[in-house]
Amino acid sequence: MNARFLAIALVALFAALVAMLALSGRDPSTPSNVQPSIASPDASATAPELVELEADGADVRKEAESEDSDQATAPDPATVDDGAEEDALARITGRLLLANGAPAAGAGLVVHGWQSNSERVQEFGLPEDWSDVTGTADADGRFELAFDAPRAFQFTLDASAEDHAELSWRWSRLEPGSVTDVGTQTMSRSCAIVGRVVDANRDPTGIAWFVYGDASVRATGDGGDATRVRAPADVTTGEFELRGVPPGPVRLQAYSKAASWIDGPTVEARLGEEVTAEIVYDGPDLSSTITVTTFCRNFHIFSTPRDGRILARGPSGTVYEAAKIEGSSQSYAIEGVPPGRYTVEIESSVHEPWSKSGVAPGETVSAQLRGSARIALDVVDDATGEPVEGYRLIVRFEGSSWSPNALTIKESTSEPPAGGLYEGIIPWDLTLLVDADGYATCEVPLGPVDAGVTATAVARMTRGGTLLVSALDGAERPFGGAEVTLHPFREGYDPRDPFTWPRESAERNALRQSTRTATTTPDGIARFEGLPPGAYGFLVNRGALSVRAERVEVEDAKTTEVTAQLPDGGSIRGRLIGGAAGKFAGLIVHAKEVDAPPSPSFGRGADRPGTATVDEAGRFEIDDLIAAEHILELSVPTHMVPSSANGASSTQSPLHEIGRVEVEPARFTETEIPVAHLAPGNVSITARRNGDIAPGLVVQLREVEGPAWDGAVLDANGRATLAPVLPGRWRVLARSLSGEWTYEHAAPIEVAPGAAVELALEVVTTRGRLRVIDAATREPLSSQVVYVDGRGSKTDEDGWLDLELSHGLHRLSKDWMNEGETTFDWGASGPMIEEVAIDP
Repeated sequence: MNARFLAIALVALFAALVAMLALSGRDPSTPSNVQPSIASPDASATAPELVELEADGADVRKEAESEDSDQATAPDPATVDDGAEEDALARITGRLLLANGAPAAGAGLVVHGWQSNSERVQEFGLPEDWSDVTGTADADGRFELAFDAPRAFQFTLDASAEDHAELSWRWSRLEPGSVTDVGTQTMSRSCAIVGRVVDANRDPTGIAWFVYGDASVRATGDGGDATRVRAPADVTTGEFELRGVPPGPVRLQAYSKAASWIDGPTVEARLGEEVTAEIVYDGPDLSSTITVTTFCRNFHIFSTPRDGRILARGPSGTVYEAAKIEGSSQSYAIEGVPPGRYTVEIESSVHEPWSKSGVAPGETVSAQLRGSARIALDVVDDATGEPVEGYRLIVRFEGSSWSPNALTIKESTSEPPAGGLYEGIIPWDLTLLVDADGYATCEVPLGPVDAGVTATAVARMTRGGTLLVSALDGAERPFGGAEVTLHPFREGYDPRDPFTWPRESAERNALRQSTRTATTTPDGIARFEGLPPGAYGFLVNRGALSVRAERVEVEDAKTTEVTAQLPDGGSIRGRLIGGAAGKFAGLIVHAKEVDAPPSPSFGRGADRPGTATVDEAGRFEIDDLIAAEHILELSVPTHMVPSSANGASSTQSPLHEIGRVEVEPARFTETEIPVAHLAPGNVSITARRNGDIAPGLVVQLREVEGPAWDGAVLDANGRATLAPVLPGRWRVLARSLSGEWTYEHAAPIEVAPGAAVELALEVVTTRGRLRVIDAATREPLSSQVVYVDGRGSKTDEDGWLDLELSHGLHRLSKDWMNEGETTFDWGASGPMIEEVAIDP
């Protein structure tokens, strides 16, 4: 395996892991069916932690057909009339059915929107106001919600109907003019879970808790998410009721300000039954604990003390020190505090000292920390010396290893503080970024700013330079509709290629922050104004056509004009023939240049250059291809399948070569491709586990030879249909959403062209205990994480694992890379042998 192939493979794996992380974890500051933004993978283990907001009773999840011949000239993009102005509204459409199949007339719909990560906010800004979008399904259960979608926002959609479990969807963004169709959704009847939050003695804890139930049955379609329900627990009795839960496994958790998150059991919700459960808090005695949660507004990445401590000081001078609460990002517990009144103090190398007196054990304290440095800033026009109003101020933390490393502390619409004195600044090696309409962004390096110091700075704003990029096609005609990506010059840098990114995350973040994009007008011009003087590089691309410029110098108050000529391009207009009408609709055709170098991009999505979606008539059109011979491949669209209770990963379709086409410059190449042998079918799977229907299980198809796979979650009736499925031999697997166990069907199934396959699975699992020992010493592996079928589990002090597994052979290894792997057999009564030895 050569080094570049290995690097590509590692980055692809890394991207998949990031996707899973981006969908995992919940924070008490976000709406109920939403996972929060996650720090970039660049963030090191020692970077400041993400903000954890208090739970205050609010929900805390918070492309005109032509009959021309293949010699027809392709239309010049610069002369195409797009007709009416593009609709800037985002639309979400779909249809809702009740559990009995009737239309869910009048079902309620709510779109929640809130800001995404700081980089998106800095790029697009925030709207002046936002109100959740509401609507109802019509008499046929259909709905369409149209709204102005802020580009810095992420969104959720919740659908509800009486006596039915809510359905939820989540999207990291919705582009203006986009249409998102969630398809036809059948809502399930709702179930109930009742129970108590108790302490280790099974007594009420005496504090307020919110209880959350994360269901495994979830909405399907683009953005389909798990249903989450919530309810408060009674402070006196600890009792709670969760209503509107779909049937199937439900993972319980509870949250309190005093103890943060605690895990409860995963219970099986059943129609017509009221399931009972207990969530046990086994932490320290809360009546003798002071809980402290820290915040640092504007600088949320510094929401915890740095190089300091949190303590409670009693009247006699006795000091009790806090420790971080496990599983919390910024909550601390001071345990074992006798009755009395205490002063809570916070020491930090980057914050001002903070204290609060009169705090009693059992109380929860919120501490708003402030940075211990200040900046006195004047923003003036460099030519006139006059003050510049309406500027935005960003502070960048140089040499940092987290992302984002630049935070906005003043928006252009807000007034600056008196005298331009910004207080509460985190001491660091800082750079100020100041921008205002009509001016170039001004960078003011402050260098290291120490605690307690007031740094003075003047931002001298200049008008900057202008760069005009003229894009031409292969015949030297203006090329409209191309995207131009402009960035500060960096030797060898290609914004499409992750292998050319700066290694240092701070440098990479700074490069991203200074990157701009523009689309060429019909006359082929992209205009960039207000550029700080310096060297720039740019990339021009549309479809698979691209050209990159290494270095262009921009001078202040001058206009620089450059020309970029893209390679000769042409188009393919094709039709898939041989299958039933509409059979290939929605499949993806990929055009890949025969002699093309390895692509720096990853994935097989329909939005990747050189791809097109097949319509109901089997037609597809791929524009903007390099004039050369291309291989055509067919695949199924990717979608997200849950990988855990609140995480997901994307499916991967096999690629089947269906022909080769010579693309000619400025021409449509017409082709018909017989593909009856690849007509997709479908696989409908029902499953029972230990004799009962199994809603919420994940079922998967995997190629017998190859990495491609598809999957789905079984619905309330324990059924799922996977479609479209390309012909071939597939392994069938089922697994719990927690990943605790995996079952594989005895033999692969054969999906014939256009066939519908029905499969009923009978899954049997058994609980048991397995002891893991060191192969060299023969001693138990005490309190060590080992991996069973790729899932990490921690042994107890005596080396025992408590497991639930399907019958048959299973893998045991010392890490997720399968080092030291061995196998063991699991039967109807548990492990066939008591001990398994691995090399740790």
